[in-house]
Amino acid sequence: MSISFVPVKSEARYFSGKILFDRDKLVIKKIELWIENPKTDQLTTINESVKISPKEIKLEIVFNPMDLEKIQYLNFDFSLTYEYRATTEIIESHSLVCFFPK
Repeated sequence: MSISFVPVKSEARYFSGKILFDRDKLVIKKIELWIENPKTDQLTTINESVKISPKEIKLEIVFNPMDLEKIQYLNFDFSLTYEYRATTEIIESHSLVCFFPK
């Protein structure tokens, strides 16, 4: 079964998401969270002439199908706009963390 959710207010401070779970076993199989153009006050640069603005954050947590109490992997994507004088770049970061059993 899948449950999706979106914020009631689109203030860019709340995540949308989806939770996939096994209804019979009452366990979560996967969690997805995402937000576009989030408003953040904590992300700053050392150089005051540089402006950075987060564009998108995505987090995916997938649980091990053989043992649903353990995480199989985390997938984290982050993108931001970097502005310096007349230059604007989009920087993207993609991270995958896999967990292997002993």
